[in-house]
Amino acid sequence: MGLTALSIGSNSGERRRNILTAVGLLEKEFGELKKSPVYETAPFYESQEGQENFLNCCVSFQTEISPKEILKKTQAVENKMGRERPYPNAPRVIDIDIVFAGDEIIADEKLTLPHPAMQERLFVLKPLSDIMGSFEHPAIGLSVSDLLFECPDESVVVKIKNFWEG
Repeated sequence: MGLTALSIGSNSGERRRNILTAVGLLEKEFGELKKSPVYETAPFYESQEGQENFLNCCVSFQTEISPKEILKKTQAVENKMGRERPYPNAPRVIDIDIVFAGDEIIADEKLTLPHPAMQERLFVLKPLSDIMGSFEHPAIGLSVSDLLFECPDESVVVKIKNFWEG
């Protein structure tokens, strides 16, 4: 398997606490995580107008666990934290997406890897570039830093200073 990256976001409830709780639960599942800075962004989709801004970060870790097992574990964390899916793009207590699972390329009804839209989203690429900028997208062949440079998304992504310290 190898280096795995997750994108984590929250725009409902106590967003900071939600991120901290999710990262703590993920560390219990996967061991120590390399954490990006946390960024605040407006909701990405027009259907999310009027929702709270998101806090977003990425984490990475080495694992031999299969992508399907990683998905089960991340969904269990979401469920434990009360994630509901009443309609597409609804506010989220927590949202955890697998961005990369090593060099795996998967496309089935339950999982698509690498994440199919990550290269179009600054809220994923910016924190991801902070922790694994030289990692090469296995399907596109560009580094995360190159994808960030070429990203068409013009969203405002604001770094939250000292998020992890206090």
